[in-house]
Amino acid sequence: MFDNIRGVIRFRANGIKLYSFINAIRESRIICTAQECKNDEYYGEIYSSSLKELQELAKKYNIELHIEDRKGAIFKVKRYKYRFGIIIGALVAIMFIVYISNVAITIEVTGNNKISEEQIISTLNDIGISKGTFIPNINFALCEKKLKISIDELAWVGIRRSGNRIVVDVDEMVEQPEMIKSNLPSNIISTKNAQIKSVKVYNGSLNYIVGDGVRVGDVLISGIYTDSKGNILTVNAIGEIIGEYEEKMIFEQAYEEEKRISEGEISRKSLDFFTFKIPLNIGKIDLDEYDYNEDICYFMIAGKRLPIGIIHSTYTPYTKNIITYTTEEAEELIHKKITMHEENFYSNVKIINKEINKINEEGKIKYEVIYTLEGEIGKKSEILMKK
Repeated sequence: MFDNIRGVIRFRANGIKLYSFINAIRESRIICTAQECKNDEYYGEIYSSSLKELQELAKKYNIELHIEDRKGAIFKVKRYKYRFGIIIGALVAIMFIVYISNVAITIEVTGNNKISEEQIISTLNDIGISKGTFIPNINFALCEKKLKISIDELAWVGIRRSGNRIVVDVDEMVEQPEMIKSNLPSNIISTKNAQIKSVKVYNGSLNYIVGDGVRVGDVLISGIYTDSKGNILTVNAIGEIIGEYEEKMIFEQAYEEEKRISEGEISRKSLDFFTFKIPLNIGKIDLDEYDYNEDICYFMIAGKRLPIGIIHSTYTPYTKNIITYTTEEAEELIHKKITMHEENFYSNVKIINKEINKINEEGKIKYEVIYTLEGEIGKKSEILMKK
């Protein structure tokens, strides 16, 4: 096969110094095979690359050299080297095959239940992915981000290629399932240092009554009791214990703080050609500070990945600003932090009282907030049985 690519020439030689010519061939670097002498003529086969050296030796020894045959693909190609139509046609055919191997023919969506496939495909079309899209031009990482932002019900998105298919894997948001009541033996213990305000016992033995003080870890409702015959039994304690307790929180706000402000995104493409990076955009990115993200999509042909791809680079420039607050502005920000904390952590708890102590420190303002709260203080604790 390699000989066919290099090209082999069959030659015939004759002359007065024929044997000197033969010896010169043997002493040279010329690879000569199928040698034979017949009727004062010398025959042999050489690679096409050695023809020039053979002709020089023939001239040196006054030998007549005749080319009997040429074999190999290289000679067939040379016949068409000036037939530009064939060359251009071959290049166009190759380019068409590469292009058609990298065009999205189908888009498949997996993992969706509540969200319709039509909605996802329509959104994909808006962000630049549709049937007929040239796949290496797709920035998969950026499209995943845009799809998740566009459809709030999506918890996770993964977009990938499989041949001519674009596969979109999604996970939808799910509601938190109801807790299944356990029948394992358990106690209800206190999670706070508190004073009991109300009790509801559905199963188990109550150890404290309204008005009693309890500490963290005290067993409020016991799952262990003794029946009328003196037998020790265990049950799954069930009940609600409402208590009053205190929590102390510290909130701080500096008079000066550094904030990072993003200034949009800049996208660039480059060709990865056998690990060589060739820019496809004009102009140089000159940024002082930025976040950088890179995604690469390789060309494929006949299902095989080529070492050629398009690199999608995303630059997110930002600036750092020092913001100075007055005392009034700092206090306003602290009050917002307090409100956010209460909304996030005390939505199911009653705030009975809130005492705020202001603490002045150099460079910042600090609030110590002591809450008096009323809410559920019990949690289940499994009873470990000895085997």
